[in-house]
Amino acid sequence: RKHKLANVGLIIIIIEILMVTFLPIILGLDPYSIDSTGFNQAPCAKHILGTDDIGRDLFARVLYGGRVSLIVGICSTIISIIIGLPLGILAGYYRGIIENIVMRLADIFMSIPAMVLILVIVAVFEPSIITIIVVIGITGWTGVAKLIYGNVLSVRNKEYVEAARAIGTKDREIIMRYVLPNSIAPLWMSVAFRISQAIMTESGLSFLGAGIQSPQASWGNIIYAA
Repeated sequence: RKHKLANVGLIIIIIEILMVTFLPIILGLDPYSIDSTGFNQAPCAKHILGTDDIGRDLFARVLYGGRVSLIVGICSTIISIIIGLPLGILAGYYRGIIENIVMRLADIFMSIPAMVLILVIVAVFEPSIITIIVVIGITGWTGVAKLIYGNVLSVRNKEYVEAARAIGTKDREIIMRYVLPNSIAPLWMSVAFRISQAIMTESGLSFLGAGIQSPQASWGNIIYAA
């Protein structure tokens, strides 16, 4: 609460989320309806951001595109966490062959430019919001796994973990009660960055024509159309 810039940023984000979620319902906006009397219309009272080349309201499409971006960002981040979190814990706690397999697999994923890899995968499957979410989520697990792996390495040899092992506590209980709670805090701090990165990736894909397809609204294909 003492960080003024953080508070301003939080307020802006909350306003944006509320706008894209509720404003289309309150104003009755439709991103697909066509105004046959106004193609490529300039901003006016009826269309405050104007219309596109086939007469669809751009303000409505921007708001609905924000919904798509939020869904892609949040859902793909959840997928990345679901994949990366257990792999990072297993690699950091057990080490050995599990560590080598997980970390080398992460290195392989990270050695390939993410956008190129995503474009290849999307080209194989039909571009859709589900495909984009799954692909971005799967390709983003490496950052989560590496972050958790590093934290687990620093926790696994702490005195309280050694004491739990000494009294015969099972590995699963040690991981759930001691290792995970003391390793996961930095992950929550990185979630916001991962959501924003997923939003930028989706917008880039849609701008290139490999993401969300028209007539569905997306910030990327709106910019491409402009």
